[in-house]
Amino acid sequence: AAVQYDFTLGPGEKRSFRFRMPAVPVAWSKHEAVRQVLEADYDKIRARTIAYWKDRLAKADHFSVDDPKVMATLKTSLVNDLIPREASEGDRIYQRVNRIQYNHFWVRDGSFFVRSYDMMGLHDVARETLNAFFVWQDGKPVSFYKPGAPQPPDARLDVQEDYWGEVLWAVGAHYRTVKDK
Repeated sequence: AAVQYDFTLGPGEKRSFRFRMPAVPVAWSKHEAVRQVLEADYDKIRARTIAYWKDRLAKADHFSVDDPKVMATLKTSLVNDLIPREASEGDRIYQRVNRIQYNHFWVRDGSFFVRSYDMMGLHDVARETLNAFFVWQDGKPVSFYKPGAPQPPDARLDVQEDYWGEVLWAVGAHYRTVKDK
């Protein structure tokens, strides 16, 4: 479908448009998801989004440097790391590198994401990121993903042959940081 707008604005005039659309395409057959998009309230979602980012940045504010540029760069980098996190249809969170060229969960990069989240005090985010390293059965991790193993829906895992060291380092560093078995 295409939409076209044709109008002229006079001096000092402005016009705003608000569109309701999902972050990812939603099949018409998913009636509840479609309903949520159609009934979305801009002001509520905007307020919720602002509150989410303020909360995330506040939780990661365990230290400061007396240089606003350094702190702005740190916060911007953290937001850039958090934005490509994606929930699969099974509500499992996968840490993507970004949403453009590397829209996959890369085990090596994921290991560094886990460590940086723990260093920033975002231990819940680190744990969610670690969970993607494991094969789960009956709510328990039973092994690490292996190259060529079947993947959960929407996982988009890129598992390299030599990733074992990074996985063990990430799990060990997380445990040493928060004692989370």
